[in-house]
Amino acid sequence: MKRFISLSVLVAAGAVVPVSLAQGVDVIVDGWTGCERATNGRAYCQRLGSTNYQPVPEDIYHRYVRAKRGDSTPDPVNRAPAPVLEPTGEVLAIVQKISAIQSQVRIFEVLRERQGKQLGTISEPDDVDDVRATVKALSDQIDRLKSSLREAEGRARQYRTPIRPEDYDKHSTARKLSEIYPRIPYYIPGTKETGEFWFEPVVKDNGTLIFKFRFVDAESIAPNKVRSTIEMTPEDVSKTQAGLLKAARSSKVVHAKKIRRNLRVRMDCFPESECPEEGRKLPGKSSSEIIFQVYENGSTAARIQRNKGLFEEGYNMSMESARCLAAYIQYVMEEAKMEFDAGSKSDEEVKKLFR
Repeated sequence: MKRFISLSVLVAAGAVVPVSLAQGVDVIVDGWTGCERATNGRAYCQRLGSTNYQPVPEDIYHRYVRAKRGDSTPDPVNRAPAPVLEPTGEVLAIVQKISAIQSQVRIFEVLRERQGKQLGTISEPDDVDDVRATVKALSDQIDRLKSSLREAEGRARQYRTPIRPEDYDKHSTARKLSEIYPRIPYYIPGTKETGEFWFEPVVKDNGTLIFKFRFVDAESIAPNKVRSTIEMTPEDVSKTQAGLLKAARSSKVVHAKKIRRNLRVRMDCFPESECPEEGRKLPGKSSSEIIFQVYENGSTAARIQRNKGLFEEGYNMSMESARCLAAYIQYVMEEAKMEFDAGSKSDEEVKKLFR
């Protein structure tokens, strides 16, 4: 004589029971079925006969998963449930950091590619060496950023939450590109203060394209972290870029000739009408200088100096930073000019592009 045991008895006994559902064959563990892992990392299941999901202990979820795949291996004794960390402000900060680093890596790779293409168009040995040195400086920056990216991604893995950083958009505006670009560091000689450059394109109300070279104190607790700004025309930007590259080239000469003395050499100055004689100041006049600095120990630096009458503000940087900064401002300027030209053309001028 066959004996029939009701499903409710098996469920009450904590058995694992297959049950036929509209969706197919499922299993029941201690009265729970349809278990899934939610995006917050927690396990949720349905009570038998209910369509609502409720949170369940980790051991229920793991027993369900093993039963689903036909694995009868019992749980280890006293197995502690896997920790679940809630997506907090720290998680969001990590996601934002990963997104920012990915964007910065892509932009540096674009710059490196552009610099590499120049090698096929130049023949002067000094120019070739300059481009190669810039490519190396950009590659070093990429390596450092990727190292930071791996570290951030490692931290993100402990959180059971989807992490989908926003990828760099190659069609971003020039201003957005200037924000995404990794800040090039500067230091103020004689102090422990450091900061970052931010090169921002701006179209004034009169329709003129200018650039604001901002010196940012990222560690400042003040609401406005910009400690100084130099307004530049596209011509001033070109002089700045050339001056930085010239300073980087001069550094090679210093090392080759083993020069060890305190020395400042002006690479360029603008606007020309406001510039004093090299090494001097003009009361009531303001100008900007690109300076090559040599120290007694043979080390070198590039310096962007703002002359305000008899007062001067100086922001120094390494030669590697000078090369990266030169590539940065060239990139932003080219993108800004293209955007400015496109936005300034009339409909008829734009139509001519397609004829």
